[in-house]
Amino acid sequence: MKNDILKMRDYIQRTKSKEISSSSLFSADGTPSSDGLLSGQIFGVTPDDRRNMTGYIDLKSKFIHPLVYLRIFKRSYKEIDTIIKGSAKYIINNKGELERSDEAGAKTGLKFLYDNFDKLKFRNINNDLDDDDDELTIFKKDLRRVMKMGRDKIFIDKWIVIPAAFRDVSMNASSMGIDELNELYKKLLNKINLLERNQDVALFDSNYIKYQIEMTLVEILNYFKGVMFGKYGLQRKRLLSRNVDYGTRIVITAPSFDEDTFGKQRINIDRSGMPLSAVSANCQLFLIRRISTYLSSLPINDSSGKPFSLDDKEMYYNTQAIKDYIEIYGHSWGERLKRIKTPDENGYVQFTYIDSDGETLTRDLTITDVLYMFSYQEIELGNKHTLITRHPTMDTFNVIPNKIHVLSTVRTKTVTIDDVIYPYYPDIDYIMNKYNLDDVNDAIEASKELSGYFIESEKMSNLQLAGMNGDLDGDKTINRILFSDEANKECEDHLNKVTSIFDLSMNNVKTLGKDAAQTLYSFTAYSKKNTKLAKSEIGDLILSKKPDEITVSFLFKELRLADTSKLKKLNDIHDILEIPSARIKYNDTKESITTCTIGQLILYKLLLEDVKYPIIAEPWKPKRVDKMFNECGTKIISKTIPEEDKITLDDFKQLLNRYEGFSMRMSSFINPSIDSDLLVLSPKIIERKAKLLADNSEAIDNNDIQVYADIEDEVLDMAKDAQSNNDNAEWFDSGIVGYGNEFKTMVLSMGALPQDTSFDKFQIISNSLAEGIPKEKLMYAANSATIGGYSRGKSPEEGGAIAKATGYVCQGIKIGKYGTDCGTKNYVEMTMKPDHKDEYVGRYIVEGKENVLLTDKNIGTYINKTVLLRSPLTCKNPNICNVCAGELVYDIMGDDLPSINYGMFLSKASSEIVQKRLKLSHDSTVHFCKLDMNCVKESHKDTR
Repeated sequence: MKNDILKMRDYIQRTKSKEISSSSLFSADGTPSSDGLLSGQIFGVTPDDRRNMTGYIDLKSKFIHPLVYLRIFKRSYKEIDTIIKGSAKYIINNKGELERSDEAGAKTGLKFLYDNFDKLKFRNINNDLDDDDDELTIFKKDLRRVMKMGRDKIFIDKWIVIPAAFRDVSMNASSMGIDELNELYKKLLNKINLLERNQDVALFDSNYIKYQIEMTLVEILNYFKGVMFGKYGLQRKRLLSRNVDYGTRIVITAPSFDEDTFGKQRINIDRSGMPLSAVSANCQLFLIRRISTYLSSLPINDSSGKPFSLDDKEMYYNTQAIKDYIEIYGHSWGERLKRIKTPDENGYVQFTYIDSDGETLTRDLTITDVLYMFSYQEIELGNKHTLITRHPTMDTFNVIPNKIHVLSTVRTKTVTIDDVIYPYYPDIDYIMNKYNLDDVNDAIEASKELSGYFIESEKMSNLQLAGMNGDLDGDKTINRILFSDEANKECEDHLNKVTSIFDLSMNNVKTLGKDAAQTLYSFTAYSKKNTKLAKSEIGDLILSKKPDEITVSFLFKELRLADTSKLKKLNDIHDILEIPSARIKYNDTKESITTCTIGQLILYKLLLEDVKYPIIAEPWKPKRVDKMFNECGTKIISKTIPEEDKITLDDFKQLLNRYEGFSMRMSSFINPSIDSDLLVLSPKIIERKAKLLADNSEAIDNNDIQVYADIEDEVLDMAKDAQSNNDNAEWFDSGIVGYGNEFKTMVLSMGALPQDTSFDKFQIISNSLAEGIPKEKLMYAANSATIGGYSRGKSPEEGGAIAKATGYVCQGIKIGKYGTDCGTKNYVEMTMKPDHKDEYVGRYIVEGKENVLLTDKNIGTYINKTVLLRSPLTCKNPNICNVCAGELVYDIMGDDLPSINYGMFLSKASSEIVQKRLKLSHDSTVHFCKLDMNCVKESHKDTR
């Protein structure tokens, strides 16, 4: 409930709304009744007036506002209806409580409640909310707000009627249809008129009619709640549902990585590829006039050689004609190369262009030509944006703005038309030169190729998928192209904010999957054998290049990192280089020589140099890469970073684009394969496994899962040792693929499988899937699938409950204005570990009586020391103060906001709980962990 409800009288006076007194919609002559719900005098006659002018109904008496009735009266005292109906009498005792009574002074009815409202003490009224702490908390908040409003806001005698344009009335020759809202308004008016007509009748029960009026007001309120909220409400339809009005729902697919450079993909973090069919359908506003003007300006002759007049061309290539072209392109790929006819329809329009070789060519103009030319000019060159929505929408990263790259055909080429260069123009000549489309047989043959020649999916940067909880298995997005300059400017501004890439913990959301992580690791790992020292000239050559000069050609033609069809391999990415540290910019090493591999130096030059990050002279494991991204984010926004070390958001975006281009392009070159040695146990390990099973047969027969877990651990350790020299074991060395569920189940044994939904009973199966499951164990193995299915259903339910509770707790969290300090004397005592130091940059600790801001420069002095940390957990302010929250959130959101609704940014954390629970059924192995209760620290209160 808001802090206030609509002041009916003030609204009526301000809008000059007029009273509706009749429940009749139409008069005898079929025109709207002058004082009714569709009146022209009340709601106006122009479309604009009927969308904006409101009326009101005089209730003729005092009634409880329906929202207050539902949220306060009905929840406080469930017998409130007996008072409104007048079916029972009450007194107000000396505690302010309503008490049922048959005494002479007892009263009933709405007038009784209105006259005595200020005497009521709602907090003492019995209610049944005590068992639900969350509901009770919400009720108490509502009650406090209502008591501040005062009696004359809570009890109303006027009711606003919405504009006539939003209340449907359909008429035809035989019937009239009236929507639900008009019926409710009519019902309300009829009850009021009945009450007014019988007010002075002796035996007339006015209380019961008033109750019916009150309930009608509640019905009207519930109608609007249904329209706005709930499963079919506008909020779900327009914001959360897959509604595609004025947009297109498209399947997302992976972009191609065929450029020589790694950082200049046409589809990148700021630009997505949309098929021409979607662009032209949604951007008719931009295309129709441009195409019509273009066609009318072309020199076109009739069959006798006489040029058509401008009027003839404008009349023929009119708005409807262009719409027809768009319709044909969208619904018939077989007609997309249909040629555009001259105004007399006896010939085809010719157009001239220059190909990439500089040759001037002329051919028939097709529908695809005109749609692509102006879609490219207006949308792509015009930097129009599309809002891409991936459902379910959990947070801001599920709805992203992107610029548009127009996709047309599989084959493209560079052409120039009227001095405009089109680098990815659809290769129409390829089809028209290959087939004679005027010949029926050739046209049929061409249609087979055309069915897959046009691109019809959205191609989005892989960097977007993690934040959107999306993947490439058929997921769809909704695209809504923005028309106004203001909306496009707003999207551009959003893309230039750090919050478009980082969450409020400054974690990079634009990340790639396991293939990319494995690429970076394998490219930077040390060789397990035959390591050699590379020539210093190789290091000099790499360092002499600019980041954009690290290309595919450079790696394989100049550095010759692999055998190609024309060149022999000369260098290996695992070879060691010794580089003078002074030659590596922004290096923080104290050594005079930096020892690294060729692969590590290449990635430094390509990815790190422009973001002022030192070389990572170690294998790039996923956690190390994530740390690098997050530290770069700090270099963008933190006020504690020296100016010379700061980078821009554009620098970071360029890093991300190069990271994607390199990882995706090089994965097939460098990523290891799974060979047979990784999928079998050696005879020695098989022998050891058999001996351990025999020595512990009694425990295994009794399904002692702890004993069997120890056996598995020993055999797994032997397998790891045996594979340590296998280059393909990089899958495991990187940490991206573990030896746990997949390897163990496939190669070692299925292990201990649950046999009941409480996970109290287990059955040990010592055979692996590669060995085959014995017949007597098949039932137990199959039963695990049933248990897994149960887990898949039950675990998300439990996770959902946790997520809901998390939402209740977190949604109200606000961080106060910049510069605030609650002055609390309660701190969190903690030891600052080296691995987590970056998480505390920007936070405050207490030394003596001073608050000390942790920065990159001073945090090293506190590593492995116990400090007193200012924390939101111990903040005294209702809105967490600046000092307890730290500086990071202000660096991200800005320091000019009155407060920051931090809790509203935590919805994704709740959804992640559900997702994690959902994935539990993918792993049926038993896991053990040790609990160290010494890590739990209580908050510290300063007693000085």
